[in-house]
Amino acid sequence: MKGFDLDKILEILNILIKRGPSTPYEVYKESRLTLATAYRYVRKALDHGYIRENYGLIELTPKGLLLLALHDNKDAIYLLSKYLGFDENIIINMIDELRKRIDIPDLEGLRITNIKDLLHCLMDNEDAHSLVRRFKETPLEPLVAYLLIHAFPTVTLNDGTKIIISDSGVLAVACAKKSRNCPLNNGHHTKYLNRNDKLIYRLRCDFDCVKAEDILVMILKDGSFQESENSPYKSIITIKHDGT
Repeated sequence: MKGFDLDKILEILNILIKRGPSTPYEVYKESRLTLATAYRYVRKALDHGYIRENYGLIELTPKGLLLLALHDNKDAIYLLSKYLGFDENIIINMIDELRKRIDIPDLEGLRITNIKDLLHCLMDNEDAHSLVRRFKETPLEPLVAYLLIHAFPTVTLNDGTKIIISDSGVLAVACAKKSRNCPLNNGHHTKYLNRNDKLIYRLRCDFDCVKAEDILVMILKDGSFQESENSPYKSIITIKHDGT
């Protein structure tokens, strides 16, 4: 982009990740930029969605954190880990995966404002079924399950477990069963546990405790959801439309 200096943007973002919410003048004082240049690049960072304004202060957005993480900022990786609720190693794997798909070093043109947008960055023009097949039994499985659960319509069971189902069965599950009751309680379940909501995230979970394989619904390619008339769970589930 003409007139766009990525190093200056990164300098502003690096200051904000250390200071937290700040005024543009405070950012200028800690930068190596002139006052006019600092204010101009604060405006560019706002225009590109790397930062947002909140009651006179500017702060990083998820897109700003992601940009810093793509440039190996450890603080950004740590904050993304806290934001998403998974171990930093999973976030590093996500960053490595995104590097394969994002050619633009400054993320220009990409809309990244929430969790759904992160999912779209990983999907690479494929449908949900292909995504699940690609990441099942990989280090990114719990994160991909988490992103899917927060992007697609879900069915909620009585215990709070959320599932995404299609004509081929369970696509993703956010299991609310406590770790001691979970079939994954074999010493390796912690990588699937989200630290924020305390749910266990899996792709294509087929454990008996979920028992969702008999629910027949419309395929998710168009984002729609419809429970079949013969579902055995008519009386115990609620349907939440958190559609894309």
